[in-house]
Order: sequence, then C-alpha cells, then structure tokens
Amino acid sequence: MTEEINEEPIPAWQQDDIDALEWENDNIETEEQKAVIAIQFLREERNRLLSTTDWWAGSDLTMTNAQISYRQALRDITSTYTSLEDVVWPTRPE
Repeated sequence: MTEEINEEPIPAWQQDDIDALEWENDNIETEEQKAVIAIQFLREERNRLLSTTDWWAGSDLTMTNAQISYRQALRDITSTYTSLEDVVWPTRPE
C-alpha cells in the first residue's frame, strides 16, 4: 500500500496562526525580524514542495523539461517573493 502525498501547496502556517502571532512582542521587534521569519516560512514550504519531486531526479529516470522548469522555479521562488502571503506557486506538471 502506497501512501498518497498531498502535492498541493499547504502553507507552513495558516492565516489564523498569522493573526494570532503578536508581531509587536519582545521576540519580534523590527520589520527586519518579521521579514526574516516570513522568508523562513516561504523556504520551508518551498523545500516541502521540492521534496515531493525529488524522486523525479532519480538516476534511473529522465526528467521532462516541464519537471526541470518546475523544480527550478521552486528553487528561484525566494528571489522573487518574500513571504507566503505574496507568493504565486508554479504549476506542478503532470
């Protein structure tokens, strides 16, 4: 029996959790600290999505151009977006 993997982007944190965070608390004082945390969440979700496609790069498989492009777009996501709130995820190829 194989385990089905949910391949839809699932945010590392939900909007309710975001709202529950107190950005003004002593641990998160500056906008710079907020930005660092936001990019960490973005990287975590990006890494999760990449890990669901790692098997594509197996030595006994050849990735399609669409698969290569998708994985590259995921790797490049942090040079375009800065948080889960503004990210537009690439479409996973079939």
